[in-house]
Amino acid sequence: LPRSTPYEGKIYTAEETNALIEASKGDPVEPAVQLGFRLGLRRSEIMGLKWENVDLKHSQLHICNTIVRVKTECELHETKSPKSNRVLAISPVLNNYLQQLKQTQEHNKQTVPNYVDTGYVFQRPDGKRYSTGYISKRFQKVIQKSGLSVIPFHSTRRTNATLLASSGVPPKNLQGLLGHEKASTTMDI
Repeated sequence: LPRSTPYEGKIYTAEETNALIEASKGDPVEPAVQLGFRLGLRRSEIMGLKWENVDLKHSQLHICNTIVRVKTECELHETKSPKSNRVLAISPVLNNYLQQLKQTQEHNKQTVPNYVDTGYVFQRPDGKRYSTGYISKRFQKVIQKSGLSVIPFHSTRRTNATLLASSGVPPKNLQGLLGHEKASTTMDI
């Protein structure tokens, strides 16, 4: 059989990344955009992140759960692999953003009728989870609004890794940040 052409993922430059983060402000997908570009989280990791795994005082979060679709239901699962279960440092910018998001959600608990306290970081205003496809669909609408070239949501992860690598972060460190089993996987992608 002929060899398949390896997938070449598209990424944004630092300027394009900042422009899209700015374009996402106030949009329901903003938390996912922030976590995708700033930490390189997978969509399923963003969906599974709970406040109990975010330590704003020490500026770190623990990736230990994912939300995946099994047949027609969304279910909470462990991470993709043991290496995907990791603790990440949060930058001051992201820490401030997450503090504001938490305050908004605390306000929603008191004011939104029928609020359901699920404890997820990425949630609807009523506290319930979004469907697994929501991030990707809504992300495309933000891109259209921004006028930037179209990329899939997973490219926020690739953009994060590429920007970190270009700033001198060693491959072994990138491997740990992204939760890959091998540094060669990180560098191949």
